[in-house]
Amino acid sequence: MRGSQFHGKGLFAKKLINIGEVVVIWGGHFVKEVQARRAEKNGKAIQQIDEDLWDVFDYKTRNDDPSYNHNHSCDPNTWMKDEVTIIARRKIKPGEELTIDYTVFVLNINYKMPGECKCGSKLCRKIITGNDWKNKSLQKKYENHFSPLINKLIKRKKLN
Repeated sequence: MRGSQFHGKGLFAKKLINIGEVVVIWGGHFVKEVQARRAEKNGKAIQQIDEDLWDVFDYKTRNDDPSYNHNHSCDPNTWMKDEVTIIARRKIKPGEELTIDYTVFVLNINYKMPGECKCGSKLCRKIITGNDWKNKSLQKKYENHFSPLINKLIKRKKLN
């Protein structure tokens, strides 16, 4: 972990990471929605993981977990394997910053990334929100590499 060109601190590869290799496994405090909403009212951050599974964490200590510093890019080098596992989307060179498109796991409809995205990619969307997963081109780009809950929601929309 060190300073990032994208935002604050970032995660950087120490060695070559091959396609499909596990990069990060998120830990956390996983609870049902009722408990998550109660924690949110008490100032905690929450993130939906599945239908009735939420991760609760503290804004003040979140940077103690290096995986929190996995910065956004509109053309990332990692994506989701399952609800807590992030894998390499392509080969990642030693020293390269690990990036992920927040659309593969953020479901909060009220979420908007602070400020404009500065990833520098030709694919940059500038404004990143919790509704980006609904974008058909992003669904195609990240097919089966969203969080399992987002994958389920995409399949449901296609069936309706």
